[in-house]
Amino acid sequence: SNSTDVSSFTIDRGEEDGVRVGDPVIVRDGSLVGKIKQTTLKSSKVDALTDPSVATAVSVLHQTQTIGVAEGMTGNLLRLKFIPQDADLSVNDLVMSSGLESNIPSGLLIGVVNEVHQEENAPFLQAIIEPLVDMRKFATVHVLISK
Repeated sequence: SNSTDVSSFTIDRGEEDGVRVGDPVIVRDGSLVGKIKQTTLKSSKVDALTDPSVATAVSVLHQTQTIGVAEGMTGNLLRLKFIPQDADLSVNDLVMSSGLESNIPSGLLIGVVNEVHQEENAPFLQAIIEPLVDMRKFATVHVLISK
C-alpha cells in the first residue's frame, strides 16, 4: 500500500513457517514494529504498533518495571498511557518492550519519548512516543517465533 499511514501489511510467511498470532515483528536492529494479527499457511497479516488497535506494555531503557501501555495513534505515533505519577520518565528517553506480554520478549526498542504531560482528569501521566524506525521504509521484516 502507498498510504502514508500504513498500519497493517501482509508478509509471505505463515503457519507453515511457525508464525503465530501475537508474535513480535522486528526490523534489522531489533526494533519492534508490529505484531502478527492473523495467519494463513503461507502468509500473515501484521499490525503495526502505530495501529490504534494495538497495545504494547513498555518500560524505559535500563529500568525494569513496566511503566505503561503504548497504543497506536494517527500520525505514526504511539500514546503511552497509565504512567504512574512518580515514574522516572523524561523527553528523549528510549522505551522498549517490557516483557509483560507472553510472546513479546523484553528489551525490543520501540521509540523515543517526545512529550510527557498530565493525563486529563486522571492520576496518571501520558507520553507521546515516536517510533525509532519507520516501518514503511523496510522491504524486509523479521518475525520472532517461539520454538
